[in-house]
Amino acid sequence: MYIIIPMAGESSRFFNAGYTVPKYMLPLGSETVFDKAIKSFKDYFNNAVFVFVVRNDKYDSFEFVDDHVKMLGIKWYYVHILKEPTKGQAETVYKFLAERGLEDSMDELVIFNIDTIRHNLKIPVGNFTSYFDAFYDDFPDPKFSFCETSKEFPDSIIRTAEKKVISNWCSTGLYIFNSVRIYANAYKAALDDELLNGNTYNYYIAPLYNYIIPKTNGVPTEKSSNYLLKCPLLDVEFCGVPDEYEALKIKYKTEQRD
Repeated sequence: MYIIIPMAGESSRFFNAGYTVPKYMLPLGSETVFDKAIKSFKDYFNNAVFVFVVRNDKYDSFEFVDDHVKMLGIKWYYVHILKEPTKGQAETVYKFLAERGLEDSMDELVIFNIDTIRHNLKIPVGNFTSYFDAFYDDFPDPKFSFCETSKEFPDSIIRTAEKKVISNWCSTGLYIFNSVRIYANAYKAALDDELLNGNTYNYYIAPLYNYIIPKTNGVPTEKSSNYLLKCPLLDVEFCGVPDEYEALKIKYKTEQRD
């Protein structure tokens, strides 16, 4: 199993707000945002390959990640430096896979946001194509990604969208695919769609599910092996914008650091 953490974003909201390092380097309690987020997978530190995709920047990202991964005790990992900028997470993940020649791998693939903390995580096993980890919100914020499920089969996904409210199921930033190949094929299908129709789905991960969900005459199949993974709201914490980070600083009693 590969667990890939794309970390090639610019942290522009944080830098614009006056922070001086990428958000994953910021302190939370006695640790960092990076440590808290990666500890979401503590049960898999000895039996998964972790991949951290970073930018070639002035913040010594490679050294930071390498040092913290060693401190966390992860057994197998890569810190991969992107050769060039990407337009979004989906492209970041695919570029790593392509550069490593892993596009046809049948190993399970997990993708996770570096600015999210996911408690009590159990990665599903068994016969599935994909899982979309999401929490239920009565009043969803359109900043999230979303999945819509079948009315007849409520655990079966029929549609996904990026920053467009199509249901009350909001993504936690955790995406699971039965194989790397499934993800790579979905990405390439999205890329073809962009070339043909101008869609930019290949920049984001959530919309790629629409290329995996089976369809009949263009209509999504109500029952498939693409499932909703229900995350209790209390089991997820977000740190993607400064306000969320400042709230978590209080929760984790973070001391100010120079």
